[in-house]
Amino acid sequence: MIHRRKRGDEYWVLVGGGVEEGETEEEALAREVMEETSFQLKNYIRDTEAEENGTHHVLYFCESEQEEPVLGGPEKEANNPDNWYNPEWVEISTVAAFTDVYPMLVTKWAEKWLKDNI
Repeated sequence: MIHRRKRGDEYWVLVGGGVEEGETEEEALAREVMEETSFQLKNYIRDTEAEENGTHHVLYFCESEQEEPVLGGPEKEANNPDNWYNPEWVEISTVAAFTDVYPMLVTKWAEKWLKDNI
């Protein structure tokens, strides 16, 4: 996930973003993951699709051989004390308890995943 601080607010977001013109959803996934974590995807599985506040979200399980995320792309260029990005590994049980995550459907997904898999 990306730990964010922006204009005094602190919150969490999923790695990701929008599909650019001429790009497939899978190409956007690989690009966004590379930009925000420097991970090259090895495999991915589409898991969940949902709408929240008029925005369409698709969640994927992704696999990479890299272990530690490193910020890159436009987020690295924009990173400063007032607009801070920090990619971090977060346990699913912690995500399920988040109250400061965008989109909030991520906490519902994490709660369901824990219930179904533990």
